[in-house]
This record gives sequence, structure tokens and C-alpha cells, in this order.
Amino acid sequence: MIPDDVYIQKAIEGSDEAFDELIKRHHPKIYEIAHRMLGNQRDAERITHASFLAARKHIKDFQGRTAFGTWLSRIAKNLCLQHQQTKA
Repeated sequence: MIPDDVYIQKAIEGSDEAFDELIKRHHPKIYEIAHRMLGNQRDAERITHASFLAARKHIKDFQGRTAFGTWLSRIAKNLCLQHQQTKA
């Protein structure tokens, strides 16, 4: 299996195909986090989608100090918290 780092570098260089591979690899975990935090499928799907949009927009900011999955999880958790605050 090709490591995430290879796809990350290609995504930073602008490869949509490389980013699509990262989505395939990490989608289940990000959805699980969102569903666990938000408690329903609809919001979890929205936050999962928003997480990948944010990651794509900011992929050049990824510095590799943590695993890509950890970075992406933090994005998802932050979006979940923001979502919860707007509903409160």
C-alpha cells in the first residue's frame, strides 16, 4: 500500500486524484467521528463533506507533524463543535 505521504504531496501539488484517494482512505473514520459527536446521519454526512472541503482548501498548510488522519480528525471535530454551538 502506498503511504498517505505520497498522496499528500501529490495533492499539495494539485492532484485531485491523489486527494480523492485520501478521501477514500479516511472517509469512514471521519464519518464515524462526526456521527458519534452529532448523533445523526444527516449532520454527520454534512460535517464529513465539510471536513474534506476544508482539508482540500488547506492541504498546503499540512506540515506532517502529525499523521494526516489525525489532522483531518481535528478538522472534523472542530467543525462538529462549531455545528453544536450554532444549534445551541
